[in-house]
Amino acid sequence: MKKVLLTGMTSNQCKANRTSNTFYSGSRALYEVLSKMEGVEFQHGNPQDYDFAEFDTVFVGLYAMNSLGSASRSGNVCEQLLKATKSHTHVILHYDDWHVHSFRTGVNAMLKEKNPRRLYSMFFKDRNIDSMVQAVMEWASRIRSGELKYDFLLPMMGWASHKVNTVGGTMGIPGAFFIPYDYCGAFSVMDNLPVQTKERGWVLATKYDYSEYVNSKNFKWPVIRYGCKKNGDNYLPTEEDMVRAAYTKYWGLISHPYPAKLRGQGRDKFMLASWTNSIIISEPGEADNVPEYAVQPADIEQMSDQELQSLADSQKKAYTRESWSYEKVAQLVRDLI
Repeated sequence: MKKVLLTGMTSNQCKANRTSNTFYSGSRALYEVLSKMEGVEFQHGNPQDYDFAEFDTVFVGLYAMNSLGSASRSGNVCEQLLKATKSHTHVILHYDDWHVHSFRTGVNAMLKEKNPRRLYSMFFKDRNIDSMVQAVMEWASRIRSGELKYDFLLPMMGWASHKVNTVGGTMGIPGAFFIPYDYCGAFSVMDNLPVQTKERGWVLATKYDYSEYVNSKNFKWPVIRYGCKKNGDNYLPTEEDMVRAAYTKYWGLISHPYPAKLRGQGRDKFMLASWTNSIIISEPGEADNVPEYAVQPADIEQMSDQELQSLADSQKKAYTRESWSYEKVAQLVRDLI
């Protein structure tokens, strides 16, 4: 029986099965698949609680290493990854639904940091951190140079797998072999979604300020914003709250633009639109080969309720046609271990 561990640098990556502050991430998708897989002795938790060398396969979630508030476990991860290089363990790196190019920025920032010990001392006051800091700097240097080579699961839209090396190339990891997977295939439709009479409006859910983007679109429908504290946006505690309260209520969802080289990277908004009978809009490069997503906002805003329903139905069918099934995600993971 294969021994498999799922862990990472962030709280979510180490507690993907948590019931509070939940969201649909690559880590949660891997947990959904691995926890149900037969013939596997599966463990999940913090990196400091395990010895990677005792496992056949370890899935390790990464994050921007200079963001220690979120990636506070990065030091423990680096210690374990260096130890695993001398073992039989198959290490598979992965990234959640986030801007993957931030990893490159984080590695570069750490390697330029004149006093990395000072950074880590703010989070680890009760232990000797010298060995941890040394491990972080060594691992960061070796992965950036390409000396360390890993299989790397990269979340991609089902129809954009061919862009995996373009997206992965932004991470600055020359020794990685990027493997695309549509992580959203691991999830089932939420239970008991409310059925509401749809209102005309665009929902924008992001913690970043996209005011300039919104203004450039000249939307006629109101834009209902969630998540950006700077703008005083509406707040809902979890992604599931967002789905129930906002996505089911309004016709429109905005897939706010990623940088050009990241378009095609996995994100769950298309899945959530298909669950909630909604219409989603995005920027060029994200869904170019799926014509159902090519309708322009100005044209959508002129549609009758019947036409809006027809477009929502056609987008849902396109999403089902082009995205991965649970079985496909599970088979990929099984093949890797």
